Amino acid sequence: MSHRDIPHTPSYTVSRISAPHIRKAEFPVLFRFVYALKEAVTLLQKAFKFRTCHLEIREADDKRRFFRPCLLYPIKQCTAPCAAKISKELYREDINRLIRFLDGDKKRVLAGLEREAERLVSESDIAKQELETLGLQRGQVALSFESVTERLKRLEAEIAELRLQIEASRAEESQSKRRGDQLRGEVATLNGRRNSLEGLIKEHSYSTDTVRNIFKTDTYKQNTNGMAAVGTLADFLEVDGKYESVVDEFLRDELNYIVVKSWDAADAGMHLLQTDVSGRATFLVHPNDAQANFAFAEGMQSAAQTNIEGIEGVVPLKECVRVLDGFGRSLEVILPKLREGFVAPDSYTARSLALSNPQAFFLSPSGETFHNVTVTGGRPRAQGPLALKRELVEVQQKVEKAEQELAQTDLHTADLQHQIGALNAAIEGKTHERRDAERESANSGAALRQMESEVARIERRLQDWALTSERNRDARNQKADLIARRQQEAAAFENERITLETNPATPPVCPTSLRP
Repeated sequence: MSHRDIPHTPSYTVSRISAPHIRKAEFPVLFRFVYALKEAVTLLQKAFKFRTCHLEIREADDKRRFFRPCLLYPIKQCTAPCAAKISKELYREDINRLIRFLDGDKKRVLAGLEREAERLVSESDIAKQELETLGLQRGQVALSFESVTERLKRLEAEIAELRLQIEASRAEESQSKRRGDQLRGEVATLNGRRNSLEGLIKEHSYSTDTVRNIFKTDTYKQNTNGMAAVGTLADFLEVDGKYESVVDEFLRDELNYIVVKSWDAADAGMHLLQTDVSGRATFLVHPNDAQANFAFAEGMQSAAQTNIEGIEGVVPLKECVRVLDGFGRSLEVILPKLREGFVAPDSYTARSLALSNPQAFFLSPSGETFHNVTVTGGRPRAQGPLALKRELVEVQQKVEKAEQELAQTDLHTADLQHQIGALNAAIEGKTHERRDAERESANSGAALRQMESEVARIERRLQDWALTSERNRDARNQKADLIARRQQEAAAFENERITLETNPATPPVCPTSLRP
């Protein structure tokens, strides 16, 4: 019996749309009542999740992603292809399974679902293994990335510290260079003053014109027959700084004595005064010369020495003066003013002592000289020979000290420059190391991002497979239920058919379905 023999029976049509063609397949699935058809459609929707709407779906339309599907999607009776919740291929496979099922190929559909479930389980296991392997690799890469990041931070901190050290060293180097330049200026100034003092002393600029002219003669310059003078007496004396101005004024004439080596040299000097040089001068034969025949090398006691002993502040002049180059204490005999001279603490004491010791000379700090009932004084002249010699010694000491400090400063500057060079080399090495670390960090970061992307992709695949497996399981259960119901309906239909064949007079009854 054909379904066409039973008029006015509800039927079901499946349309397969593949733009631009629409293909419809009508299956002879007959039902007694419309509610039975609707119940069957509901069961089929739960199993195959196909859409029943008439919306026009375009695959190239990106707005589908923002379309809100109908209520069938959340209750799992539609996969919502209208909202791009399922791919075209998967939806087509679902429709093909539905058609095969309606076409009576139930076992093949169930077998296909079983195979699909096994495939999904196998692929899920493989994906889980890949995910586990990627997790291990990602952990190693993450550790490497963290290590490189820490190394980068350490290198940045070290480079910053080195730069601070370079800045500090450069500031110190600049300060050292400025100090070196300052010391060079001081040394140049001191050398200039020293040369000037040496020139003044060498040219006897402190002496009288006669003495200077004698030293300028060719005889003395060429030292003919050893007749040149050794120098002036000022060249053989040194005095304490606090007494030098007083002694310079008191021994002005004696300091200009021209020291010669012998009486012959003294005679030659006297001849110069009579012929080439005008003026008067005094020649002093050095006591070491055999012609001097000097018998007072041990000095001479001062007549006033015993009278002033014990008076506070009074100092013998010979104790203030240091004699050099072999004169020893002979000058105490040669120079009565040196032997009988005393330095008093003030003018009143000097005057009182001069009255009580008429043979002695008493010098006050202000420059007066008291002798017997006379006093000598006046405005001090420019620096005398003793002051020049003292200043020359001081300048020489300052020059030596400044040169020593300059040498140390130059060494310190050179050491700083070496340190700066070493720091720059260290920074360059750290910079190369940082570049390598940055490249390694970039590679590790890229690998980590790639692995995270791959992990996300696999996780999405696992979610898709889980959803597909769940849908497959639901479809198998629904189809199994549907098959069971269809078998029951087929049994009922077979009983009705037997009844109709046995009793032909009975009016026909619409069967629930014509297919087992």
